[in-house]
Amino acid sequence: MFTNFLNFLNVNIPYLFSFNDFVNNPVVRILAQIIGYIGAAAFILSYQFKKGKKIIFMMLLGSICFSVSMFMLGELNGALVNVVSLIRTLFFYLKKKKEKFWLWFFLALTFVPYILSFTVFREMMFPDFKWYYLLIELLPVIAMCAVTVSQYTGDAKIIRLLGFIDSPCCIAYYAMFPLLGHDLNVPGILCDSFMVLSIIISLIIEKFSKKKKTSEETKN
Repeated sequence: MFTNFLNFLNVNIPYLFSFNDFVNNPVVRILAQIIGYIGAAAFILSYQFKKGKKIIFMMLLGSICFSVSMFMLGELNGALVNVVSLIRTLFFYLKKKKEKFWLWFFLALTFVPYILSFTVFREMMFPDFKWYYLLIELLPVIAMCAVTVSQYTGDAKIIRLLGFIDSPCCIAYYAMFPLLGHDLNVPGILCDSFMVLSIIISLIIEKFSKKKKTSEETKN
């Protein structure tokens, strides 16, 4: 009986723990999309907060959801980049005094998943490697660099303005998922499209608020 149990494990464990079978499971893919939408909501709402600290906190929640979503979709490079983003966002959220060393450290760290993807994990992640994969996978790195600089400053306006670099890069990246052999990342595209709209709305509100405040001060 014990021998039969061992034989069962030998036959089924490779199947149960196959990453390809995991990411191609319909239930997993649905859950990945749902988690992606939750992350999208966190990122979109983040720009409506006035203080940089609150914006960074919402980005932290979004990074957690997007890391899990990308892993479940099988996009390991995107997942790794988001894990780096998660660590960086948590660090800048908790740390009050931010030395410039940490800015350069996290900028350099952003490139680590990219380099590993095309060296150590190339056979697993890109078995049918094409030269343009190098360019496509560079897009989230550029986006993360922009976010790193914005979170380092902690300034709400700078965070919003650098979002105009971050979001367009992410939109292009998610739209090119089929070229990498994955499903179109609909939550990612919608998230960053609405993020751009959210940034524009927040900047307009800020502008009118300043005008109203100036007008009231002039009257007084």
